[in-house]
Amino acid sequence: MTYLNLVPDPSGYREAATVLRRQAEDLAYYAQRIDRTVESTAFEGPAAEAFRAEMADQRTVVLHLCGELHSYANSMAQAAAAYEAELAEIAATGGLL
Repeated sequence: MTYLNLVPDPSGYREAATVLRRQAEDLAYYAQRIDRTVESTAFEGPAAEAFRAEMADQRTVVLHLCGELHSYANSMAQAAAAYEAELAEIAATGGLL
């Protein structure tokens, strides 16, 4: 059996967290922009109202998911900080915990 020698990469975690946050912010921006566009359309009637309501529901879902992405990004950054703190503690104790 072959085992991988995986070593955490805190800077990679932080970079991935930054990218994830940026993508979540972009997604939220575009969801809100689409919502404003839908709300400003001149269409009227039951179908238009149903479409607007559905788009508002979808925006809510997307914004919730953006919050989840931010939460995952925060978890990644915290994992990087925890790993580095552990390494610092090991170094401070001369490799003994």
